[in-house]
Amino acid sequence: LDGRYTEVNSAACRLPGFTREEMVGKTLADFLPTEDVARLSAARQYLVVPGHVQVDRWRLRTKSGAYVPVDVSAKIHPDGRWVAFVRDVSGQVRAEEALRRSEESLAHAQHVAKIGSWDWDVATNRVDRSRELFRLFGAEPAATPAERGALNDFIHPDDRERVATALDTAAREGRSYAIEHRIVRAGGEERIVWQEGAAILEGGRTVRVVGTLRDVTERRRAEQELARLRAEWSSVVAHDLRQPLNTMLLYADV
Repeated sequence: LDGRYTEVNSAACRLPGFTREEMVGKTLADFLPTEDVARLSAARQYLVVPGHVQVDRWRLRTKSGAYVPVDVSAKIHPDGRWVAFVRDVSGQVRAEEALRRSEESLAHAQHVAKIGSWDWDVATNRVDRSRELFRLFGAEPAATPAERGALNDFIHPDDRERVATALDTAAREGRSYAIEHRIVRAGGEERIVWQEGAAILEGGRTVRVVGTLRDVTERRRAEQELARLRAEWSSVVAHDLRQPLNTMLLYADV
């Protein structure tokens, strides 16, 4: 119960790089960071209760002084033996960290480009939505996925049927689509967005549809203003061409 090693197998030696003789007789605390010793005491109090098993992640000190992340499944038997199975999860932690950095980079890129994204699981009808999509809608991010119908909450009522048809057709036919439509932000402001989506197939069947929304309001307003100015200019030119030309010719001796 003091957490002193009485036996370790060869894998338990290879993981931290110690020999059996170097580990047996040492305590669990000898191989943990100082800040984790309090956790160890709490774990012991939990495990002494009959039937309790704990699965948790710890950091194990190696012979080089570095710490490796490990998943530990532990149990204290009625006779006082503290038994644990330890698994090195360094690769998993590195993968999780790489995924986290990738997700942060994607979120940053979406924020810069003002592009929101969503992922619809066709089988469960659940939709994951990016943080930037909520910013585009002027709403607070949701902590959990929502039903597909939640995508319609911010689509302009007059555009919902058209958007739903495009999405359903893409899912049914296993293809991509692109459509421009209006949204109504949480505060009531109307914006124009360009939505693109594509079906993801497995075994010839659509399992997911992923898509993006990009705010094109300012671009469309600029295009409309440019069209208005061109029309106005054309009208002025046409009007001037219809007026009689009064030409004065001047000659002078040099």
